[in-house]
Amino acid sequence: MNPWDGIPAPQNKQDVNSILFSDVEFPDGVSIEWIKLYDSSVGISVFFNEYRGDLITLPSFKVLDVGFRRHARKNKTCVQIVLRDDDMHELFFRLCLDLADSIAGGAQSNVLHRIVDRLEEWKRLLSVAQKKLSKRQQKGLIGELAFLKEILLVEMGPLAAAKAWTGPTGSSRDFTKGLTFFEVKSNRGAQERSVIISSENQLTTSAEEELFLCVIGINEDPMNGLSLDSIVEDVRDAFVQDPQALAYLNNLLTLAGYSDLFDYSDTKWVKESFRYYYVDVGFPKIVPSSIPVEISEVSYRLDLSHLDEYELDEAAIRARIDAKHV
Repeated sequence: MNPWDGIPAPQNKQDVNSILFSDVEFPDGVSIEWIKLYDSSVGISVFFNEYRGDLITLPSFKVLDVGFRRHARKNKTCVQIVLRDDDMHELFFRLCLDLADSIAGGAQSNVLHRIVDRLEEWKRLLSVAQKKLSKRQQKGLIGELAFLKEILLVEMGPLAAAKAWTGPTGSSRDFTKGLTFFEVKSNRGAQERSVIISSENQLTTSAEEELFLCVIGINEDPMNGLSLDSIVEDVRDAFVQDPQALAYLNNLLTLAGYSDLFDYSDTKWVKESFRYYYVDVGFPKIVPSSIPVEISEVSYRLDLSHLDEYELDEAAIRARIDAKHV
């Protein structure tokens, strides 16, 4: 439920209407209020007795107004955070809940430091994940996470597997191990015997490189599927015993556009199939050398129903990864 819906906008420009943040126990002297301003902008105010604004600088945001405000009637200082982008209500609501959780249960004396720490983390996340992933993007990420967890993690171990996931860092390859590369594509499995190749470079290799195409069938299934949030947590659980690998994984998730601040529970997904292909010299593909120099950024549909001679089983892929793993 949106807490701001029950707050009327004040009549006077200088006023702020509010309701108390409930169901969370805060340190003595600390309270949080949902607020609405004269122009119907929404936000929160975090009240506390301590004021160290002369020593602490609050982070700045493009979409949030963040600042100190003295409330004369309460005789308290607050950090007021106001949303300035109406398209980000869902994300902002989750940010507010996250901030409240970080404050709850701690000492009153370091509330301001915790506020700053969480705001800095939000700023880092927002710099990468400004918008919720589309269904197409969710599907692509789920495919890469499936390959990471079910194949690479088993064969290479947590840290090596995480470092092999190079797609989110801007690499032209989804996964890299030395001169061996893996390109992961998601489709609708048996319902769709093709994939989209997004450029003339995607299946291009040099003589010393080898490339494998992994096609993962993924479909929506509201009854039996898992949300992207649940899938991410499952992958994180698989890395949790290696803190360094988990930290590396979380950074890659952020770079891939995933943020815990968005809610993906409205769509459930199920993995249905894994298929693997060896992209050798004879594999049908468009490469830069086969098109005029005036043409670039070519995308095309690859029909998998005619690629039986290039298909490999999973055991062959695992053996290839193990052979290349040092």
